[in-house]
Amino acid sequence: DSVSDLELIYHDIDDALQSYLKLVVLSFNVDDKMKNNFIKDLQISYRGLTNAASNEIRSFFREYNAYTINVLSFNYTNVVERILYHSSPHPSIPYPITSNTVVNSVQHIHMSLDQSDIIMGVNDESQILNKTLICPDCKGLMVKPYINQRLGSRVDSECMNLIKQADYFCLFGVSLGETDNMWWKEIGKRMNTSHARLVMYYYDKEKIVYNNHLIRKYDECRELLMKRLDIKNVSPDLGSRIYVGYKPNI
Repeated sequence: DSVSDLELIYHDIDDALQSYLKLVVLSFNVDDKMKNNFIKDLQISYRGLTNAASNEIRSFFREYNAYTINVLSFNYTNVVERILYHSSPHPSIPYPITSNTVVNSVQHIHMSLDQSDIIMGVNDESQILNKTLICPDCKGLMVKPYINQRLGSRVDSECMNLIKQADYFCLFGVSLGETDNMWWKEIGKRMNTSHARLVMYYYDKEKIVYNNHLIRKYDECRELLMKRLDIKNVSPDLGSRIYVGYKPNI
């Protein structure tokens, strides 16, 4: 039947993706320069913004004496950990990177290759266009929040709590896809109910030469971000706390 066919196809894609990613990870070489750059980017994650925006974020950070970094990864690989722990005598979390800055956790929202399986799929049942596939078996196969809940890993609730307490967000290497809507909306709620800052870096292969095209790209990125955050009426205060960087050199 269609459910059995879907399960067969899904598991085939799952297995193929994991096999491919494991090969990619094996070919990924970390050196001291890469680690140093990564640590610098964690500490100064705003350095890919314009000078004006960087100065504003820098002023915001002066309000704090210590910094706790939590990495919420939508990636299935352990690349973040490999870079972070490179040449480290004590490769464990929490991981101090300076006297006042610590990486407190690295959370894999959709699980990782180090675990028994990874989680692929959609945000909720409304995103399943073939309505004949809306059933308990399919829900346990490809509705990501439901899978996390039923597996009881608590990674979803831990990540939600981190978002609810965060004062600063940096979105890097994410597509803002609709299949992760619950996470973008939760960040939007936090932005609406706090004085948190948000930096989003956007990248594509388009080569931009002219200033007006760059300005247009900034506006397009910002519009998509607001849509995903589910922010319909942007107040001047909220707008001033959200920054977009395009093709950052970080």
